[in-house]
Amino acid sequence: EDLHAQEEIADEEIKTVETLYVNREIDKSQGHARLGALNLTGTQIDKLFERWDIVRKRKIIRPGVGDLESFFKDGIIDTPRFEGELANRGYLPEYIIWYRNSLLIEVEREAQDEQDRAAKEAERIAAQVEKTAYQTAKANIDYEIAQLNTQYAHLRNVRGQMIGADDRVKMGTLIEEARVRITQIQRDIAGKTTQLIIAKADPAMVEIGLPDDIILEIARENESIAEERVDIATIQAILTIELSAEEMQEVRANSGL
Repeated sequence: EDLHAQEEIADEEIKTVETLYVNREIDKSQGHARLGALNLTGTQIDKLFERWDIVRKRKIIRPGVGDLESFFKDGIIDTPRFEGELANRGYLPEYIIWYRNSLLIEVEREAQDEQDRAAKEAERIAAQVEKTAYQTAKANIDYEIAQLNTQYAHLRNVRGQMIGADDRVKMGTLIEEARVRITQIQRDIAGKTTQLIIAKADPAMVEIGLPDDIILEIARENESIAEERVDIATIQAILTIELSAEEMQEVRANSGL
């Protein structure tokens, strides 16, 4: 009976250590110390921790894409961290760039809206006949802060649009691959156009509706070409973003931002 009771106590202690370790309330060394007191062998303890480590990793809660978006917009995480997190979630490089740039544009737009609101509020206070010095000072300070936030958002957006050499090479490759696909589709369309002419001249083929099938296939391939061209135009638009001399000076002057 004593042996059975000791085994039950040991089992309960093992379960307790597991719960504490998996929930990160104790570390591995503390767990080893508690398990060692149960006269478990090193091999037995290692096997327990191997199993618990798997459970522990599974319990890690990672922020969702929506959370990452908020962190990035608020400046809590920087661009490399944001892009790295999206890459870990399976986003393709070109989509990461589009996503990042859209958020930067959104941040700048929101900052500009807040600046406009602060300007109107300052004008409203200034136009009041009865106002305190505090109201006037607060309205002016709010406007100045909004201006600074807009300038920072603009610089952040400009810097985000500056694509590095490696990214330009990758995006250039994407364009060339799309052009190759377009050429291949156009060749296929040319072949099907010849088939269509032959099919239209053959009453038997007309009777079974072959010309209509070929026309439908050609239409689908033309849609594919249109989609490829939209992708090319989008990538080219990103690649051809030009910065004014003033913006370049701002970026250099504020490179520490």
